[in-house]
Amino acid sequence: LQFSGEAPVSGSTQISIGEVVSRASSDILAIRDPEIRELVAWIRRQAPRDSIRVSELGERSRLSMTTIKERFAKELGCSPKQEIKRVRLAHLKRLLENSTQNLSQIAAGMGFASTHELSRFFTSEVGIRPTHYRQGYTKAVGGDVSTGCNAVIFDMDGTLFDSESLYFRAFQQAYQE
Repeated sequence: LQFSGEAPVSGSTQISIGEVVSRASSDILAIRDPEIRELVAWIRRQAPRDSIRVSELGERSRLSMTTIKERFAKELGCSPKQEIKRVRLAHLKRLLENSTQNLSQIAAGMGFASTHELSRFFTSEVGIRPTHYRQGYTKAVGGDVSTGCNAVIFDMDGTLFDSESLYFRAFQQAYQE
């Protein structure tokens, strides 16, 4: 309607979330070293579901652990352990922000031995308990975690643009009157 010069429709429309399809361009890692790129890709696929040990990287590569650590530092500026933690933490935060799962379900889905282990990991990395993070996040964005998602933003051509809370807040502020 807006393209034909008519006034925009007021109100909001909620569309149920269907399958999310990753674009091939989203899967490209800008890491020059092919061995490290492959290991980072594996970490990013596995770490959200499993507790990965750094020694597993050595089992997946023809490189020594010393070489892997050196190349990680060169390519990513961090150690393999830090990258594993970063990936797990980012996934855990997304689940706390946008999931209806309780901590037991999240812990089981991410390969933590217990909710206590999940909570200890999260608290050591973020400085607050996961339940407090979830409560604070929900309050800050004015969303409701029980819905499973705060917003999904699409490009003009209808492709998924983003579902991050930052875009949700910006979109919400832009259209609040």
